[in-house]
Amino acid sequence: MKIPVLLYLTTIASFFVFALNGEARTWTRAKDNKKIEADFVKVEGDKVTINRGGKDMTLAVSIFSKEDQDFITAQGKKSGEAGKGATAGLKGDPKVLPKGPTSVVLSGAHLCCSKCGKRMEKALERYDDIKLTFDKDAGTVTFAGDSGQAVEDALFKVHDAGFYGTTDHARLKMKKPGGSKKEYEAVDVRGIHLCCGKCEKAFKKALKSVKGVDEHTLEKGKSSFKVTGKFTIAELAKAFADEGLSATISPPRD
Repeated sequence: MKIPVLLYLTTIASFFVFALNGEARTWTRAKDNKKIEADFVKVEGDKVTINRGGKDMTLAVSIFSKEDQDFITAQGKKSGEAGKGATAGLKGDPKVLPKGPTSVVLSGAHLCCSKCGKRMEKALERYDDIKLTFDKDAGTVTFAGDSGQAVEDALFKVHDAGFYGTTDHARLKMKKPGGSKKEYEAVDVRGIHLCCGKCEKAFKKALKSVKGVDEHTLEKGKSSFKVTGKFTIAELAKAFADEGLSATISPPRD
């Protein structure tokens, strides 16, 4: 069958337009250097959408390597999306708790193995109205519930179980890492998950990044440990959050 010349040329032209705009590249996840091949689609606020195998995935910019983040920033400047504020590109009203069935996608939480996922599920075992869907390749978890309140409660409960991540919703988010900016020489770290060597490695990486940390008693399988040196609780909390982790950090008990 002969293909009309005009149709043929239009098809070829469309292919090259897609190839040029797709921005195909190798993406690297910062916490474990895992790589995937995907096309850049768009950036909105602190979220980037990439396409892998024909499927769009919207993820937190912060989960990617510095090189990828620089690339995303450059693309954002080209499209005029950079610098529109923390809630730009996120769904929902930042001041209104959604009513009715609600879902959010959590990105960046430390989920290195099936035990991590089971811990997250266990934290929500009494939440019958919440369903979790894990996307291992994208490194995301979708929280679906009967209401915005149910989803928010679930996010807080998972945070307390030792996880931290960012969502695609302007209102429904995990608690931001915080804590005292007073310098301490010792603190207790509790409420953590250390199910395997990768979890241990993530915590050690976070501790190493905090200036002033000298020693710690971190061991795989423990639910708490001590940190000594000269640092702030806020610095520790931020370092843990950067690795997709959360913890209760406080001065030693008498």
